[in-house]
Parts: sequence; structure tokens; C-alpha cells
Amino acid sequence: MLVAFRRKTLLSLDDCLYALQERIPHLTRASLHRCFKRHGI
Repeated sequence: MLVAFRRKTLLSLDDCLYALQERIPHLTRASLHRCFKRHGI
């Protein structure tokens, strides 16, 4: 879900974090960054 959201919206890391925190409350900036890095984004 995170990767698809990022690819569709092309938002920055912080903007993605802000938009996704409502749906995934325990999401941190570091975990989001690791996920994007793992998938080559």
C-alpha cells in the first residue's frame, strides 16, 4: 500500500508520512524511509 501510494502521488517522504499516518497510526518516518529504500523509491 505504501509503495503504490508513493508511486501514484509522487509526494515527498514527509508528505507521504503526513497523509498515511491517519490510516497507519504507528507509522514512523524512519520505517517509511526504509520501506521506500527497500523498494528502490
